[in-house]
Amino acid sequence: MLREAERGMGSLFGGVITSNYDIVYIDWMDSGELLQSNSNTLQKAIQYVNQLKANAGITAPNIIYGHSMGGVIARHALRTMENRGIRHNTSHYISHDAPHLGANVPLGALYAVYGSLSFLKNKPIIDWGLDLFLNTGTFKDLILGIAHCRAAQQLLVNYVDVNGNLNNSEYRRWQNELANLGFPQGDGTTDFRMLSMVNGSYASNPSEPTFFTADFSASSDIMDLIPGLGSDLIGIILQDM
Repeated sequence: MLREAERGMGSLFGGVITSNYDIVYIDWMDSGELLQSNSNTLQKAIQYVNQLKANAGITAPNIIYGHSMGGVIARHALRTMENRGIRHNTSHYISHDAPHLGANVPLGALYAVYGSLSFLKNKPIIDWGLDLFLNTGTFKDLILGIAHCRAAQQLLVNYVDVNGNLNNSEYRRWQNELANLGFPQGDGTTDFRMLSMVNGSYASNPSEPTFFTADFSASSDIMDLIPGLGSDLIGIILQDM
């Protein structure tokens, strides 16, 4: 897998591998869990890696790279360890496209999710069709797990709850905690640097991408055999009769 990554990432992975560094990839059992919980998982992982290094007599420091939400969690984990007097032995903290001030998702998209979930209430036929087509389990549970998990509530600048209300309480609490925590400063075991990478645009008038568009029509001669059959059939399928 790393060789495939090396071909795709070029000199980045090539330099890491040829320099005999180990890559420790950390994923979350539940990425939608509270950010503090996954920060705690990362802290334990760093301590575990440091213990393995100590047992092997390795003194090289860690380089922590966090992408998107991972960059925010890494910041929280490193600074928390410093405040608790726990050495993380990290020389570089790299934040890549991490929403430290929150993720801005258009309200229109958030209300589209709310509207879709509201439409699917008490519509088992459509829900069954979506589950069958997507093969992801219950479609509503899938959307709820992504759009309404605790991490989303903490990260979204604007969060639309399951009742369609704008509720930013979790976001404000998380931002207050981050602001009080600050950024990692290093634990004194090695020189420390913070680096940031952002996938932004320098265009003066960037064109916003469209999430999706739909323009279609459908018809069948069968619908003409019995007057009114078409609208009745659609009403039955959509369960809005």
